[in-house]
Amino acid sequence: MTQSRWMGLDLGLRWWGVSLSDVDRRTARPLAVLPASDRPACVRRIQTWVRDYSVSRIIIGLPLYEGRWTRTTETVFVQAGYLRRRLRGLAIGFVDESETSQDARLYTAAGERDDAWAAALILQRALDDPAAVWSWDDVRSLRRRSSRGDPPSASGTQDPDAQLPDS
Repeated sequence: MTQSRWMGLDLGLRWWGVSLSDVDRRTARPLAVLPASDRPACVRRIQTWVRDYSVSRIIIGLPLYEGRWTRTTETVFVQAGYLRRRLRGLAIGFVDESETSQDARLYTAAGERDDAWAAALILQRALDDPAAVWSWDDVRSLRRRSSRGDPPSASGTQDPDAQLPDS
């Protein structure tokens, strides 16, 4: 039986960082940095890696500011929706990506893109603590509560009628 890997994504406005776990899902490593300006090409490349590396789950970093939904959070969620529609059947989870970009700079040389390292740190959080992974419904619930001004939390009731973000 083939073991599956998890993939981590740091979906930035200009760059997408990609990381991959080992088959035992214990450690994450950077894989690539893709230009976000060509989203269809990014998705095709991710689809290829999903197939070639037997990826069973994608973990996406959710950029919250002090636990709150922001415009950047919304942009990442819209990009995640785009991916979700094109990667049908693949499990997608989210983790709080707080401070991963700053920490990623510790692993890169000056002038080098740190997005893949940020994706590796996002994925490592999920591997180290699977309970910290939020489902799609958890994140939609957080989005609704944030828009109402409710206190931040990633857990809550599921809304099966909520629409996927358009993009």
